[in-house]
Amino acid sequence: LFAPSVKSLDASHNNFTHVKPFKKYKSSHSLRTFDLSSNLISQEFATLFVDKPRNIEEINLSNNLISGPIQTSEQFDFLRRLIVGSNKLSGTLPNLPSKFPNLVDLNLSSNMITGSINGGLTNHLIL
Repeated sequence: LFAPSVKSLDASHNNFTHVKPFKKYKSSHSLRTFDLSSNLISQEFATLFVDKPRNIEEINLSNNLISGPIQTSEQFDFLRRLIVGSNKLSGTLPNLPSKFPNLVDLNLSSNMITGSINGGLTNHLIL
């Protein structure tokens, strides 16, 4: 899909509606930042990260129509920034540090998340 040397993909402010799995992505590729903010993506959160790039450091999916709880079976060892504000995310916050151990910037603003901020989250991030 992408040339191995691409480090940053900014496809923000378009009319994309769907993100396909990164099936052909190889760990040797250099993609580190992925910005699809301000599009029309209307998938569930968990489906966005099937076979995602292993070394991704920043994901910006803000200002879309992404729904569902913040759940993923994927591990994000290198992710430092997750920006998913202004979507339709719902449910309670899972134990984010278990899936995102190096996260330092998290934007969940303007969603429909309920419940409380769990202790695991507040031990790892400055809120």
